[in-house]
Amino acid sequence: SDTAYMPHDITSLTVDLIYETEQRFRIRIYDSIYRRYEVPLKVPVIEKKVNTTDYEVKITEKPFSILVTRKSTGVIL
Repeated sequence: SDTAYMPHDITSLTVDLIYETEQRFRIRIYDSIYRRYEVPLKVPVIEKKVNTTDYEVKITEKPFSILVTRKSTGVIL
């Protein structure tokens, strides 16, 4: 629904899914419309695209969810 429960709700989000290394996956969720302050964090620079990973990412649109599991054990991360 479009009902806002809090003042100034973010109505449109962008989700970046970054497959960084075989064992590292990064999720970045931010406001699509308004730029907001982000704490400056040092993020490793990935120079080579990863071909295989030890995790699986499943995305559901409605309701929105991201499920990350470790392939080798099936453990939900």
